[in-house]
Amino acid sequence: MGSTSPHEERGWLKDYFGRAFRENWNLLSLVTGLIVTAIGRFLDPPPADTNFGAFLKFLVILFLAIGVYFLHQWRRASDATLWLVVTLVSWVAVFASVMVYFSLESSWTVPYSGHRVVIGSSYTQTGQAFVSKHPDMALEDVVMHFAGDTERIWTRESLNTRRTSLGMLYLLCGMLSTTAMAAAVQLVYCRSLSPEPRGG
Repeated sequence: MGSTSPHEERGWLKDYFGRAFRENWNLLSLVTGLIVTAIGRFLDPPPADTNFGAFLKFLVILFLAIGVYFLHQWRRASDATLWLVVTLVSWVAVFASVMVYFSLESSWTVPYSGHRVVIGSSYTQTGQAFVSKHPDMALEDVVMHFAGDTERIWTRESLNTRRTSLGMLYLLCGMLSTTAMAAAVQLVYCRSLSPEPRGG
């Protein structure tokens, strides 16, 4: 049998992506729910107006649908070493990104009214005047004084920059976690297979 031609390969990809969502929607939804739930156990969405948690679910579904192609291509016993490397690198990346996310979330947000709100890096004139008069006041008390209206304290640009940065980092953590989980499962699968016989 000859090798697959580029035209046939493109046709397979087109057919696959066309069927992935139609035929495997329920399975993708289930796996996505499990992954997002697992991520949510240790990682809270950033406090922002946009719903990054819901967007993460969409990205995980899309990521898994695309990832099935790579899982299908490298699924032999001899591919176990490849998936071991991917798994280790992915989990190291997950750990590093989550630690950065925790650090930024702690320094870029303060508690207010039972939840956390993002604080900016540049004060407005009103905010600068207030903190100049109260230099020893904690930032969470400053937010409390302004009834949670952070845009009166910090510029909208600095607030949006931090909201976006936290949101993008959160999504990155989710994508890396998805990669790490999928690679680990594929590693277990490949190692469960019998070694391929060597050619004579």
